[in-house]
Amino acid sequence: MSTSSNSSTVTNSAMVANIQSLKCLYQAPQQVKLLHLHAEIESLLLHLQALKRQRLENRPTAESGTLKRQKP
Repeated sequence: MSTSSNSSTVTNSAMVANIQSLKCLYQAPQQVKLLHLHAEIESLLLHLQALKRQRLENRPTAESGTLKRQKP
């Protein structure tokens, strides 16, 4: 397991523990909203990680010389 996935697992475990401890504080509708927000956060984090990975894979090496900016 890599360091990033290792820290991700720790973070996920901490979030799950927090959610479980908060469940008793909120009524069902608020719990549902909280779980949906948690799922959305997880989805956004995975998307961000994928974008970072893609950016690193597409990064030119030092051997390619000077870079020209592409116009959007």
